[in-house]
Amino acid sequence: MIIDSLFRAKPAETPPPQPSSSGFDVLMPNDSGVQVNQHSALQMSAVYACIRLLSETLAQLPLNVRRRTSEGSELAVNHPLYNILHNTPNRWMTSFNWRNTVMSHCVGWGNGYSYIVRNQMGEPRALVPLLPDRTYPQAIDNQLRYQTQINEIPLEAEPEDILHIPALGFDGLVGLSPVSLHREAIGLAQSAQKFGAKLFGSGSLVAGVLKHPGRLKRKAENPDDPSPVERLRKQWKDLYSGLENAHNVAVLEEGMEFQKIGINPEDAQFLQTRKFQIAEIGRIYNVPSHMINDLDKATFNNISELYLGFLRYTMTPWIVRWEQELNRKLFPDSNTYFVKFNLQGLLRGTLTERKDYYKTAIEYGWLSRNEVRELEDLNRIDGLDEYLQPLNMGSGQNATEDEPTPDTE
Repeated sequence: MIIDSLFRAKPAETPPPQPSSSGFDVLMPNDSGVQVNQHSALQMSAVYACIRLLSETLAQLPLNVRRRTSEGSELAVNHPLYNILHNTPNRWMTSFNWRNTVMSHCVGWGNGYSYIVRNQMGEPRALVPLLPDRTYPQAIDNQLRYQTQINEIPLEAEPEDILHIPALGFDGLVGLSPVSLHREAIGLAQSAQKFGAKLFGSGSLVAGVLKHPGRLKRKAENPDDPSPVERLRKQWKDLYSGLENAHNVAVLEEGMEFQKIGINPEDAQFLQTRKFQIAEIGRIYNVPSHMINDLDKATFNNISELYLGFLRYTMTPWIVRWEQELNRKLFPDSNTYFVKFNLQGLLRGTLTERKDYYKTAIEYGWLSRNEVRELEDLNRIDGLDEYLQPLNMGSGQNATEDEPTPDTE
């Protein structure tokens, strides 16, 4: 496979042991009785929704290379890395798919890795995602190396050739996996989900016993016939078990009675447990409940504030992690070029909010009309580049110069 030739360092003879803090993809037991790992956690709808939301939100942001100028900065569309970051990081992925993949590794495994493919001049020419459960840094004799596996072949890479975006961590090398840290909460949610599936799969809302006043007798002397208990159990299962037999009326003969011994879902607080775990998983990922379709406590008045809080306190830290790592590895010695996410799309308000914002910006002269048209993806028009200024406003210097001097006779 072509990716095998990407790594210039020689393969390690044997893969070293995986650090536990890297979130290695193993089944993790917990008190709920359900074993959890990064793949099984995705079967929980709230975990899947949080990971999808974080990954797709970051992936949809335009990722640009900018050049510093005397007036600020501008897009560097002619820089070789612009097309790699903005459009095609490698030959088989779009920029959206690459960032979506690596970000899902970050929030699932706690670490996202990509290999920087360089040409003979050492210039980046492609970015290739690496599997997070087979890649990790290792510090030996104050030297940092990255160990990974491609097609089951262990390989070693230099740190400057690896983009590494970690989640929260404590050792300075790897981030901690949210799934590993919170396997009890995720396991409880999966247990409640499994309980509900079994409940409706059996079609019996309660468990119980059939009590007979006497002793069941065989109808025939054939020893191959099933016992009366087995025969009764089979009849009961055929008639009253399964989703298609739910709510059938049971008819008991020979003085038998049904005695309930189970706990109904309301007593077990089944629904409350499931709803609480949705909010609990949202807290793990710092995602408001309404953004994973739990709208019980969302109102029209607070949803905008919750959305801004999500951008400020959830997405912004991730964006800073990405920008700093990309700048550190792709532009290590440059004070001219840098990588920047464009947040305008996420911060764009409603039509009424944008209209009021643009009106104030144009009237007070800190946006031109053509700049407003560009923000709305409209073409520029000749004559709209000037900055307007209210007639009753001016700089202090102009006011001093225009003010008549009093008579000093």
